[in-house]
Amino acid sequence: MPWTDRSLRLPAQMRRRVGLEQGGPVLVRVEDGEIRIRTVRDSILRIQKQARKLFGQSDSVNRFIDDRRTEAKREGDAE
Repeated sequence: MPWTDRSLRLPAQMRRRVGLEQGGPVLVRVEDGEIRIRTVRDSILRIQKQARKLFGQSDSVNRFIDDRRTEAKREGDAE
């Protein structure tokens, strides 16, 4: 059955398995001739996991803020 609104409809069972029971934002890409659909939430979690591997388990936001404060202090001392 063709759809004129250009939407992609997935069976409820598939949506439940990936946490899209109520719908939601997704990322869509073509890879190796396949359409890959991933929830935005899953994508964020994967990126966070990769960041932890690269930067460790420490609180990177606090480390960033501390670095900026140190840099600002140095700039203030240089004046």
